[in-house]
Amino acid sequence: MSHDFESGFRYDPISWVDGDSSIAAALVRTAVLGRSRAGDAELLAAEVDAVFADQAEDGSLGDTAKDTGVALLEVLRLGASPERSEVRLAAEAILHQTRGAKIAREWYEQDGKILSVHALNALCLLGMTDEPEVARSLRWLTEHPTDWNDPWRGCPWTPAIFWSALWAARDEVAVEEIIGDGMRRVGSEINAAGCLGYNDPWGFTDAAGNIDLPEAKALVAKQVPLILRSQHPDGGFGEVSRAALTALLRHGLFEPLRDRPPVPPEWREVREVPLARGLWFSLSWDGHHLWSFDIKSDVAAAIDPADGRVLRRVAIANCSGIACWDGALAAVGQDPKELKKIDPDTGEILQRISLDHMESIIEPTVVGGRVVVGDRGTGCVSIIDPSGGEEPRQQCLAGPFPACLATEGEHLWHADRWAPAIIKSDLQGRLLDWGGKPFGIQGLAFDGRYLWALDGESRRIVAIEKTR
Repeated sequence: MSHDFESGFRYDPISWVDGDSSIAAALVRTAVLGRSRAGDAELLAAEVDAVFADQAEDGSLGDTAKDTGVALLEVLRLGASPERSEVRLAAEAILHQTRGAKIAREWYEQDGKILSVHALNALCLLGMTDEPEVARSLRWLTEHPTDWNDPWRGCPWTPAIFWSALWAARDEVAVEEIIGDGMRRVGSEINAAGCLGYNDPWGFTDAAGNIDLPEAKALVAKQVPLILRSQHPDGGFGEVSRAALTALLRHGLFEPLRDRPPVPPEWREVREVPLARGLWFSLSWDGHHLWSFDIKSDVAAAIDPADGRVLRRVAIANCSGIACWDGALAAVGQDPKELKKIDPDTGEILQRISLDHMESIIEPTVVGGRVVVGDRGTGCVSIIDPSGGEEPRQQCLAGPFPACLATEGEHLWHADRWAPAIIKSDLQGRLLDWGGKPFGIQGLAFDGRYLWALDGESRRIVAIEKTR
């Protein structure tokens, strides 16, 4: 399988791999490249010791079998010896916690189907597949793949973490076909931005980097646009460095990317205006001015796009984001969960709409008479009919975790929280356009020609446009 990528790394990752002193770099050198440098073993051992420093007398590493499984899986991935006494004690603790119903109450645990998937993964890596709980879990997973091998069921990590757990038991159970089927489906649905709505993309990268199947390589290849735009100027990939580089190196995609010209700049800064002092979040356009919300003072402000002057202030309590709405302001809040229509001159609340159907509300925008509200809990948006004629509709967008919503006609832009991208979708979640984030973004607005991006770190608002 060959891949002719359009572009490659912006910065040299080898300089990061060889020179960085982080745990992630030490893991790539040690576990993937096999060329650990002086100090790597001690660095990884110290991390393992730090985890075991909190081990209870019964061997547990947390209150539930899931907690112990997560911690045990991490130390195994850090290189802890399976023969280490603390490792064996933690493994036994998982079984005792499970038998004593000290579980996290995940859907599959509650029904007694399988162990916590992280615990299952750790026990399989330790070769404990003969334990009744492990054998039962593996049997159920292989007999019921439709219950978990689906990117639209369960949580945003469901297929990926189950693939890893099954792969760890591949010497005992026939798993390749099941994992391959799931990876083919995910790979077929990943869009040109390397994303699949609702799903954490880095879960896929992490799992595929540990699985030696052609479907894993094909999946990582589809994620290359996402991976490239996650790169930092030091050549690393921040908190996803281990997953990204392990996946590229393991599947032979690293060198092809080094041979390509770097990803070109995708946005041009057209104009910028300074921001007044404050902690600004959310951005919108009323046809003449930009609006943003200062979390410090609980005030929405109209901002002159020519010079950044604050032209008007409106106090809004219980606000986690604003948008312009038919000459008024839309403001959403979490406590209580509600959408308010507010007079921008007087602050009077003109309409209240309950958002009790949502989990964790972030910010709104208005599209074609509907108010679209981001949900941090589900990673989707809720589309609200203010007239009450239609029930709210939940919709995943083309990015996995939309925030900083902006309206362009009948479509949405958002700056994603999980993907390093600004993404344009329609209201059915289809990808229309995208580009990497030029900087950290706390708000977006579209003025009919340009996207405006709120750069809180540099305290400015910047008009940007695509370079191609």
